[in-house]
Amino acid sequence: MVGIPTQANGPDSGHCPKPAKTILLIKNTSLMQAAQKIFKDDGIKITDQGERLLGSVIGTESFREQYIKNKV
Repeated sequence: MVGIPTQANGPDSGHCPKPAKTILLIKNTSLMQAAQKIFKDDGIKITDQGERLLGSVIGTESFREQYIKNKV
């Protein structure tokens, strides 16, 4: 797929992604199986709920509320 940085083609563009630190947030849950199939051997975390990003949180409203509740 064009435009998706991978460990194989990343160094050519100066980007060396680390799969263990990469998170793919799926907005449309119907695409979850396709994403899991595409990235099954890469070690990328795939979620449709949410994740913390730079000290904040992105994702579904329920995920954000639970994250904030846990912090407070």
